[in-house]
Amino acid sequence: MKRWGWIAVLALAVVVVSCASSRREAVPDRSATSSSPSTASVGKIQQNARKISRLRLPYVFGGSKPEDGGMDCSGSIQYLLSKSGVQNVPRTSFAQYEWVKKNSRLRRGREIQASKLEQGDLIFWGGTYDSGHKVSHVMIYLGEAPDGKLHMFGARSKRLRGLNGGGVDIHELRTGDHQNLIGYGRVPGVRK
Repeated sequence: MKRWGWIAVLALAVVVVSCASSRREAVPDRSATSSSPSTASVGKIQQNARKISRLRLPYVFGGSKPEDGGMDCSGSIQYLLSKSGVQNVPRTSFAQYEWVKKNSRLRRGREIQASKLEQGDLIFWGGTYDSGHKVSHVMIYLGEAPDGKLHMFGARSKRLRGLNGGGVDIHELRTGDHQNLIGYGRVPGVRK
């Protein structure tokens, strides 16, 4: 029996060595890391923002989808952009700021000028709570309404309500000096 055991081990070793030497180099799967073209457009973002705002969801810290019972600012932006076809949207407001800074154009300053804003710009504030980063709040600019008011979408604190009465809603954006404004910039990959 010992003799057959050694023969089996040697046969197995020969098979393994021959398979390894004839093995082809595997082609890496790049589908998870490749960035396919975005299907997102400003129109799709605006349409989805209106749909989400009609849900009248409350502000819920840490919430990132309606099933969480509400969303926070960066969760609502991540959810909206993902639903609109933007890929690989970061989760936190600071990570979203860094994403825009790295992949798009970012305007810094404390003043919001309507003439410089573009529909689909993310707007970043700091100092809204102790987040450990200079950016602690984010909203997305939707554009000017027929009444001339500027609108943005996102989640605001439990006591502030938007146009449809929710915390995750469309809110009015006032131009001018914003003490805690960090800046604003285009969402990477969004078509006009």
